[in-house]
Amino acid sequence: MGRQRLYHTPEEKLQADRTKSKKHYGANRVRICRRSRRQYKKKVEAIRKKKLKELLEGSDDNSEIRADPLSVIADARERVNRVTKGAIYTYVDNLVLRSIELCAFRENWWRELMDAVHDALGGILQEYGCGAVYQKADLVGRDVRHVVTLVEEIHTHAVSMSPKQMEDWHSSGIFSYQICAEGANVSI
Repeated sequence: MGRQRLYHTPEEKLQADRTKSKKHYGANRVRICRRSRRQYKKKVEAIRKKKLKELLEGSDDNSEIRADPLSVIADARERVNRVTKGAIYTYVDNLVLRSIELCAFRENWWRELMDAVHDALGGILQEYGCGAVYQKADLVGRDVRHVVTLVEEIHTHAVSMSPKQMEDWHSSGIFSYQICAEGANVSI
């Protein structure tokens, strides 16, 4: 004789499945959420890469040599229109604004961090004095101040120099961060 039926109706079976699913989710919620986030990030990254490839489409097939100069010009016109969406000056203006915003955002972010670290150092100094705890914390504060100085320099040059000049300075190794890294024997 076999075992007795657990579920006599489809509704009972459905309710039991729901209960099992809730129990499994409750026990494995963190793992399930992590997996979902990982899959979402992969999906978003794939979409980003696809959009970038579409934006720059054809730029990696430079090995193909075309005999007809008119097709080269037509292809170039198509690429320009695709990338700039028909508004060249708006495209360049947006590039400039984004780069300035990025530099300013990073500079402000580091300044805010520096202010928070400075306040924390004051609290540590009040509570612990100038002992070992303060000295370790002050090393972090010095690093933050150093990064702020380097980011400010890059921001200043990014606003006042042409990209070619920035590239020349970078290849020459005369930015402060490059000189500091060289002095500290750190490879970039």
